[in-house]
This record gives sequence, C-alpha cells and structure tokens, in this order.
Amino acid sequence: MIQRDYIIRLIQQLIDSLFMLFDKMDLNEEELSNQLENMYIDYLDQSKIFYRESSMDDVISFLQNRYGDDEYLYRIEMLTEIMYQDGMHDNNKSEKQETLLKALELLVYLDNYSNVYSLVREGKMEAIKKELKQ
Repeated sequence: MIQRDYIIRLIQQLIDSLFMLFDKMDLNEEELSNQLENMYIDYLDQSKIFYRESSMDDVISFLQNRYGDDEYLYRIEMLTEIMYQDGMHDNNKSEKQETLLKALELLVYLDNYSNVYSLVREGKMEAIKKELKQ
C-alpha cells in the first residue's frame, strides 16, 4: 500500500512537472528538449533514445527488471505520458512520428495488461492516431 501511494505521488509529480514545463513560454526548443531528456532519465532511468529506438519487448523487459512486477505498469504509464507530451510538441516530423508511434504501442500494451480502464488513455490513443494521420 505504501509503495502504491508512493508511485501514485510520483506519477502526479511527473504530470505536474510536464504541465509546468509546457506552460513556460520562454523556453526555446533546445531547452525544452533537454528538460524532457532529464525527465526520461530522472523518472525512468534511461534516455529518450533508448525508449524510442528499443523494441517494445526490450522496453518492457527493462522496466520489469528495473522496477519489478508490482511497479512496471505504473512506469509504463509514466513513460507514455512523457512520450505523448514529447511527441505532441516535437517540431521534427520524423522524430514526432517515431515518438508517438512508440507511445501508442505502450498505451495499447497498458490497455491489454492493466486491470484499470482509462478514458484518458483512450483519449490519448485517439489523439495520437489523429496526429499521425496529418
């Protein structure tokens, strides 16, 4: 119970950090990219490139090994949130597409393996599909 409360607070902290980051109007693209890279490392112990370029199996395996069966789904949720925000704000079309495709894959994984139904997750999946069609 204590561990679950901790991870829920960690997720909320991540979401708050993302909102504060994208709310700052004075950040240039490089600063924004650096801040996001730090979030990947701070919250998930690997770089953006690792998560974007690794196979789904490798990402899932890493997170399971690093955080255990009790926590890895929460970490996937955190990863999808970072990747979703990162992809939606990326100006480089090919990187945007790669990041959003990986986020979509992870959201589908969560949909299949989490015992919690989420309207927010469904909304993000639809938003990504819409964005990728453009």
